[in-house]
Amino acid sequence: ADLVTQTDTKVEALIFSTLRQKYPSHKFVGEESVSASEDKKTGIADDDVPTWVIDPVDGTTNFVHGFPFVAVCIALVLNRVPIVGVVYNPILDEMFHAVRGQGAKLNDTPLPLPPTLPLPSLATALVATEYGSDRQPSILTPKFNALHKVVASPVRGVRSMGSAALTMCYVAKGVLDAYWEAGVHAWDVAASTVILREAGG
Repeated sequence: ADLVTQTDTKVEALIFSTLRQKYPSHKFVGEESVSASEDKKTGIADDDVPTWVIDPVDGTTNFVHGFPFVAVCIALVLNRVPIVGVVYNPILDEMFHAVRGQGAKLNDTPLPLPPTLPLPSLATALVATEYGSDRQPSILTPKFNALHKVVASPVRGVRSMGSAALTMCYVAKGVLDAYWEAGVHAWDVAASTVILREAGG
């Protein structure tokens, strides 16, 4: 099952409190508040009310084990389209951020990092994936089957970082070539979606 720490809930509460003070008319969706609710719907409506989508600790298992791929993710969504994204890894001090139409950056450096060269084939690609927390055969087997097709292509290598948001940011950075996963939630990818798109992905 997914781990939830006191850090997750406290960080989400702090972010919500800070944003609500400045944007009281906006909507707010967070991983921990949705997980704790009986209503598992995200609450991200197809309307013009700005909605903040928060993952307070993406990579909680990494956080618990001291594996340094952990991020705080904040996205602003309008009409179900992410328009602002921030993904911050406080351990490595990497701040990925983007605004739609204004490009993406890692700290102060524009993304993607040079050199950005087209792949001649998947045989030279470094591909990332995740397996998720659900270990039921009905969930894992289709994932393994799909991943087998990718690996058998073949690709140069496969990596699993334990954070969907950071993995997408590393594709935006240009150090990973592709990312495949099934079963992610809005808060896992909303912020990094803006970053990846603005980096040209």
